Amino acid sequence: MNYAEQDGAPETIQAVGWNAIGAENQALIMDHYRNPRNRAPIEAPDVDATEINPFCGDECTFRARLTGGVLSPVSTEGAGCSICQASLSLMSEAVLGRTPAEALRLSATFTRMMRGESIDDGEKAELGELTGLAAVRTYPVRVKCALLAWWALEQGLSAYAS
Repeated sequence: MNYAEQDGAPETIQAVGWNAIGAENQALIMDHYRNPRNRAPIEAPDVDATEINPFCGDECTFRARLTGGVLSPVSTEGAGCSICQASLSLMSEAVLGRTPAEALRLSATFTRMMRGESIDDGEKAELGELTGLAAVRTYPVRVKCALLAWWALEQGLSAYAS
């Protein structure tokens, strides 16, 4: 039995390929992968954490200073797949100017979305472009790629709060 003959399998192989996430989401991911945001280094950051997926080699580092109670500036660096690096770039834009509590709330919402849990319209609006990464759920093994940057954010904020 080939893949397309299995119960619940898409009718064509194209449905399981890169095209399954849609052209708009592909463009978003590739833009942030090729042109990552917030890559300028920060001296003496208040928040500094790195997460690595040892199985695939993806790596995400998040750094930030707290200025006036908000994350500003923020800096990222990383290596790995396009989904991981796009998520890191998108995350850096989304948390810039937020308080640590707001950033953690956004992280929880993003994580729920990536796990396929329901989020309301207000949460979708707060996530903004990040909702484009929901299409990655088409590939369950790649959800970890999208979440790695957020784990670094949470780790860094947790260490800062300690």
